[in-house]
Amino acid sequence: MGQIDSIINDSPDSPDSTINVYNKNFNMKLYGQLTHEDLEKNNAIPEFYIAYNKKECKNKQNTIVNKSNLEQYGKITKKIIYENGDIIYQMDYGHYNFHESFLPIERLRKLTEEEMVYHKNNQFWKLPQQFYQSAPS
Repeated sequence: MGQIDSIINDSPDSPDSTINVYNKNFNMKLYGQLTHEDLEKNNAIPEFYIAYNKKECKNKQNTIVNKSNLEQYGKITKKIIYENGDIIYQMDYGHYNFHESFLPIERLRKLTEEEMVYHKNNQFWKLPQQFYQSAPS
């Protein structure tokens, strides 16, 4: 089985999923640990977190040929509560032009100790930057 075959057969929802085309170190086990209470206590919004999104590439026959999980460093700036009670968070990211992503808490995680060192030292290029980014104009 080749690398692409193993990625296709590896479920991005699996807690043991670590295979990823873009991010070989992606670890699903880091996600799902935050709670809404974590983000509300100690003024945790606005604050920096890592988020993930799923990406699927399809061929002309509409068959998935590549699956991956992309991670992005960004700042959670707002909590949004819908009428039905669903909660999502707005994350702002980007260094040249700013972008927004809207994510459920299950797709957010705290920075690891190593990532926190990069953050504190303003070494942002060492943090996940895999969501859409536009080039400087």
